[in-house]
Amino acid sequence: MKAFLNRLIAVEKTIGTNNQDTTAAHGRIVRNSSGTSVSPRPPFEVSVLAIVATALFIGLPVPAHANTFKSNEACDSAGLSAVGRSGVPGESAQPTDGSGTYSTVAGCNASGNGQLAATVYGGYSQVTGEGGSAFGFMTSAGKWGTAAGTEANASGTASTAVGFGSVASATNSVAIGGAGGDGTTPLSAANSTVASGKGAVAIGSNAVRGAQASAADAIAIGGQASASRSAAVAIGLGSAANNANDVALGAGSTTSTAVGTKNTTINGTTYKFAGTSPTSTVSVGTAGNERTITSVAAGQINATSTDAVNGSQLNATNQAVTGLGKRMTTTEANVTTLQGNVSTNASNINGLQQNALQWNSTLGAYDASHGSSAPQKITNVAAGAVNATSTDAVNGAQLNATNQAIDSVTNSVQNINSGAGIKYFHANSTQPDSSATGTDSVAIGPSASATGNGSIATGSNAIANGDNSIAQGTGAVAGVAGSNATIAQDAAYGSNASATGGSSLALGANASVTTAGGVALGSGSIANRAAGTFTDPISGANFTTALGAVSVGLAGSLRQITNVAAGTQATDAVNLSQLQAAMSSLSNSIKPVAPTPSSGAGNNASSANGSLIAGNPSTYQAPVANAANATAAGSGSVASGTGSTALGNGAHASGTDSVALGNNSVASEDNTVSVGSVGNERRMTNVGSGVGGTDAVNVNQLNSALSQANGYTDQRFGQLQQSVNETARNAYSGVAAATALTMIPDVDKGKTLSLGVGVGSYRGYQATAIGGTARITENIKVRAGASLSAGGTAFGIGGSMQW
Repeated sequence: MKAFLNRLIAVEKTIGTNNQDTTAAHGRIVRNSSGTSVSPRPPFEVSVLAIVATALFIGLPVPAHANTFKSNEACDSAGLSAVGRSGVPGESAQPTDGSGTYSTVAGCNASGNGQLAATVYGGYSQVTGEGGSAFGFMTSAGKWGTAAGTEANASGTASTAVGFGSVASATNSVAIGGAGGDGTTPLSAANSTVASGKGAVAIGSNAVRGAQASAADAIAIGGQASASRSAAVAIGLGSAANNANDVALGAGSTTSTAVGTKNTTINGTTYKFAGTSPTSTVSVGTAGNERTITSVAAGQINATSTDAVNGSQLNATNQAVTGLGKRMTTTEANVTTLQGNVSTNASNINGLQQNALQWNSTLGAYDASHGSSAPQKITNVAAGAVNATSTDAVNGAQLNATNQAIDSVTNSVQNINSGAGIKYFHANSTQPDSSATGTDSVAIGPSASATGNGSIATGSNAIANGDNSIAQGTGAVAGVAGSNATIAQDAAYGSNASATGGSSLALGANASVTTAGGVALGSGSIANRAAGTFTDPISGANFTTALGAVSVGLAGSLRQITNVAAGTQATDAVNLSQLQAAMSSLSNSIKPVAPTPSSGAGNNASSANGSLIAGNPSTYQAPVANAANATAAGSGSVASGTGSTALGNGAHASGTDSVALGNNSVASEDNTVSVGSVGNERRMTNVGSGVGGTDAVNVNQLNSALSQANGYTDQRFGQLQQSVNETARNAYSGVAAATALTMIPDVDKGKTLSLGVGVGSYRGYQATAIGGTARITENIKVRAGASLSAGGTAFGIGGSMQW
């Protein structure tokens, strides 16, 4: 015991000497009694020494009374001892006594306040409740509390405060971390690490403020983290959990009030959800700073599941819905046909039953009942022909086959979501593999080639040569091989489309652009007119273009441009409505004249009301255009809608901005074009391939799009399956690696170092791990290990402090 006291006094002398005359604020450079500039020991070092001293005391058999320690070293300029109260300068002072039974008190003006089992180590530190422990300068601990670090305060019952200025003020609360600032900032509760709620935990600090958990059972981890409601959890720099039971994950994440969603309505059907009354929320970001949640395992999918689902599950649902729509259309057609066949068979059977089989004199007819009042069977009926024109009777076997077919169709419809026959993606090719040699390039399809940096080539033999170029479609070419990055960024979409001019776009099968900045829209379109200076053929003025031309066709194969918005600037395109308005304005500026028809058949004339007259004047009915900007042409034609056009004998256009084309055509709805009427429809032939999103498409385009979609989805599914298999292999290897690490035994009590080897296996994948555990002190352990598996190398390290 005496030897131990001598060791402790030696430690106290060292600390006391290094801290003489330290009246400045904690964490600053001060001077000792000799005038030499010194730095006080860091609060953590003092705390560790105090913890070691306390641990040694616990292990010694001591009498049940308070312990005091004396020292001949002065603790301040007034001549105090290293452990004691203030005294007269130059005189020795009486050491602080431990006050309570089983107490230990050491430090200048340290006090146990007469508490039972109090442990105090550090100048001006104190314990205010039994069983409290205070380590460090100006620390304070309440009943059963533990405070370690300069000005740490554990005033709550059984609370723990570790770190400079940390505060644990509620029962069972824990505060670990210092106060914000760089050593010059005054200490305050606003910038300290504070746990002020019962059972609250606050860990971490930065230069601004420590973590703060201000409600019961709240947890705040990270500098400036805040958990202000009961059981709330905030993890990360500046995170904030603002409602009870909320969780804020990640730097800057904040939570708001949870909002439930009870149901949704799709196509008139309302679907109810599970988990519609959330009591709290989990946030991984904040408005404007959202985060994705990655590596999410597939959640359960059923009527009561509240699991999160990942992108692959939603993609599978989307693909299933698309496939279901196609198959339902086919299935419904088959069922309709089958029902028609069954109806025909039933009609045939009913007719057979009405035929005379045995003569019944009472009934005056042949009867299958054979004199019995009960219906009778007709057996040994040969199988009748089953086709659209058959009038044969069918037997039970034929009807059973029909029933089986109906049951099969029904089962197919009922099981279509989970049936194994649905295929999403396919790839079927023996052509050479694709090649992506440019930096960050992508190539998809047989012999597809992406040589430009950041380029994308999609489709058989698609070639993307220029940097940042895109070639999509069979044989599509974007950019010139070896082109400079400053003139790249070409894009070609469509089979055999070609964009080589630099910053050019070719959209459509066989579309071609050869000029810089040119655009070719539509199948077969060619854009070869370069930028330059041109002369207006009407005004004779010269104008200059900076980019290549936009083409929607080629010489001899022209296209209309539809759905053109009204132009507003001098260089905008104008639409038909604007042209009609200009024509109307011009017509109104010319004095109308009365019709002057000639006597010959087939001559034309114009009327005074803005309409046009065509045909034989002796038989025509005057066209009527009686609305603003309306035009009527043809005998008996009427344009009564604003901005409407009626062209053809008897054509009627009553809808606003409507067009009726052809004899007797009717356009009664706004913004429509009609080429016939109800019961007198016309086909539109020689329709060019649509280019814009609202253009009409022809049958060739429809068939081509369907074929391309089927090929693309088949290919993508194969790639997705391969990616899923690779992910599964890595996941299984990772589980084996984690298992191997956990199999390494820990260091035994009383030992300092432990090394071990572990193995693990999961679903046929194995891993081997090596690791070790080191006991740094009685209370601190460090553990590290590495594991090798087919999926890669896993490494882990951790440490713990126990008290």
